[in-house]
Amino acid sequence: MSKNIISDAETDRFTRIIAEVTESAVERSSIGILSEKTLHAVIKAFCDEDRSHHEQRLEGYVADIFDGNRVTEIQTRSFRNLRDKLAVFTKKYPITVVYPMVMQTTVRKVLKDTGEVLKPRKSPKKGSFHSFLFEVYELMDLVSDPNIKFRVLQVNTEEYRLVKNEKDRGEKGDRIPSALLGDYSFDLAEDFAELLPEALPSCFTAEEYSKAAKVHKGDVYRELKVFVRIGVLKEAEKQGRVKSWTRACN
Repeated sequence: MSKNIISDAETDRFTRIIAEVTESAVERSSIGILSEKTLHAVIKAFCDEDRSHHEQRLEGYVADIFDGNRVTEIQTRSFRNLRDKLAVFTKKYPITVVYPMVMQTTVRKVLKDTGEVLKPRKSPKKGSFHSFLFEVYELMDLVSDPNIKFRVLQVNTEEYRLVKNEKDRGEKGDRIPSALLGDYSFDLAEDFAELLPEALPSCFTAEEYSKAAKVHKGDVYRELKVFVRIGVLKEAEKQGRVKSWTRACN
């Protein structure tokens, strides 16, 4: 994977876009809780600040961004929702699917009655490239298409929840980006190959992959299928009755 350098100028631009998007949203909110998908809006503006490129009707669908040449789709989760439109777009245009990977979320509870913001807490959930591979799996029929590229933006977010009291879990609210941590491009099979654990032997089983990648066994075959489809891995001879895989590219 190609890690793009985040310059001070890009960090400042990201911070400015957050302020502009949230200020615009708050103006339309009576209690200060943002009702629209702020994370999506910020990432869209960061990828292309020319608003004339946003929400463009194209081939019977609406593209998040179309600059006259390339389509950019921002999807925070459920890549499967992109299948139909990507299948149409890829026949004519190069596409970049952008995945905002939330690394850390700070939860801020807001009392419904008063609007008071309670003491924040850190969510125990942390982002990883396993979540990215989970989503890529939903596009299995398209991932090997040379017209489709992926970009992962690692971010921290703040999540606001409306609650009745301090102990109430509340209703899951909007996620607002607070920092840009990483920017990765996945254009070739070699980029995905870098997600394989270095400790993997030349030929390995699903169980060995699970241990090396530190991924839940229920997700192992999903990830292995992605790597095979993209051309990173290939199935090898069985070890007895057990399936095994080996690297297809170095």
